[in-house]
Amino acid sequence: MRCENCGNNLRVINGLCVHCRILGTSSSKQNLSDSAVKKPFIFAFSANIIAAFALVLFLFLIGTKYDIVSMFWQRRTSPGILIKEDPVQVLGKFKAWTHDDYLFRPLAQYKIHARVLLKSNYWLTPGADLSPLDLTLGWGPMSDQTILDQLSLSSGYRYYYWSSPSPPIEPDEINRHVSNHHLIPKNIKVARFLKGLSVGDLVELSGFLVEISRADGWQWTSSLSREDSGDGACEVLWVEEAGIS
Repeated sequence: MRCENCGNNLRVINGLCVHCRILGTSSSKQNLSDSAVKKPFIFAFSANIIAAFALVLFLFLIGTKYDIVSMFWQRRTSPGILIKEDPVQVLGKFKAWTHDDYLFRPLAQYKIHARVLLKSNYWLTPGADLSPLDLTLGWGPMSDQTILDQLSLSSGYRYYYWSSPSPPIEPDEINRHVSNHHLIPKNIKVARFLKGLSVGDLVELSGFLVEISRADGWQWTSSLSREDSGDGACEVLWVEEAGIS
C-alpha cells in the first residue's frame, strides 16, 4: 500500500504519512480513516486533567467560601458615612438551649446595623453545618465608600484581612469599626435571607452572641469586644432576625 501524496510505502502515525507528513490516503480508505480518527493518548489524558481541575475549582468556589455574585458585582454608594451607630451589646444571664448536637449558651443580646464588606460561604469545611456563612460587617467610617475604596479587603478560613499602602484612617480606627461574624441562622427563613445578601448591602441583624459546645469537648466562643483582633476576635452570632435597611 502506497501513499497517494509521496508514493512511498504507506506508514501512518497519528493519521499522517511518516514520509511526507501529509494525511495518509490510499484506496484502502476504511483502514486509514480508522487510524486518522484515533487521538493521541496524551491529548485525551490532558483533557481529563483539565476537566478534573475545573471541577475541583468550581466546587471550591461554590462550596467553600466564595460568593460568586460578589466576586463580579458589588454595590457602590455615594461618599459619606452611611451607618453612624455602633453595634448594641447587652450582657446578661440567658437560658441555654440545644440545637442538633450542640449546646448554646447565650453571652449577650446583640444587634448590629452595618454594611456588608465581605461575604464568605462555607459548605464542605468544618463547622459549615452549623455556620454556613460569614459576613464581615462595617459601620461608622467603614461604611464610607471613600474609605473603602482605599482599602483592600479579603477573607478566608473564617478570618478577614485588610491592607493598604497608605491607610486613609488610623489602623485602630479601622479595627474598631469592622468585625467578622460567624452566622448561625435560627431557621430556614433567616438562612435564605442571609444567603441572598451581597457585598454592599446595608443590613440589620439581631440575636445572641453565643458560646457553643459539643459532647466531644469541642467549643466555639464569641468575642464580646469590637476592639480585639486575631484569633478569637470574631463574633459568633445566633441570628434570630435579619433585614435590609
